[in-house]
Amino acid sequence: PTCTPTSYSLAYDGASHSASVVCTGIGGVVVAGTLSGTTHTNVGPGAGGAYSDHWTFTPTSPAYSSVSGDITDTISPAPLAITANNQTKPYGATFIFAGTEFGTSGLVTGESITSASLASTGAGAAATPGTYPITIGSAVPGSGTDLANYTVTYNNGVLTVGPAVPTCTPTSYSLAYDGASHS
Repeated sequence: PTCTPTSYSLAYDGASHSASVVCTGIGGVVVAGTLSGTTHTNVGPGAGGAYSDHWTFTPTSPAYSSVSGDITDTISPAPLAITANNQTKPYGATFIFAGTEFGTSGLVTGESITSASLASTGAGAAATPGTYPITIGSAVPGSGTDLANYTVTYNNGVLTVGPAVPTCTPTSYSLAYDGASHS
């Protein structure tokens, strides 16, 4: 048969993808069969996520022989944003990052980021009231998540250090009336 393959080019979505092929035989009749060699799920190893695939079409009818050729299929990285959550603390307190104070946008369903490195110069007790950037990086993927399938962008958050909350302890007094004002 004469076969015309159609490649695919898409961003990573966690699904398995295969090229398609239409094969025609004598008199332009469509020949049924199976296509192999083009199924992929993850980002390809080549530039831009390209796969150099060698495909084979195997007809179901013994009247035709197998046909093969080469095709380029592409699964490119999907965009993934990892953003530090904004935080607040009072002056004099220390803010300790657990590594989970972030949100994500762009992960394929079922995939996750378990932690990331977060830091801020405002986290220490001596940081004066004001705003400080929270930097984020070094994301740790969850089970079954491969960061090679993503183009990761890290977005900073803001740590706001507020004024200290004073601790006040009133002192009472007891005396006999003397006509003077007391406080």
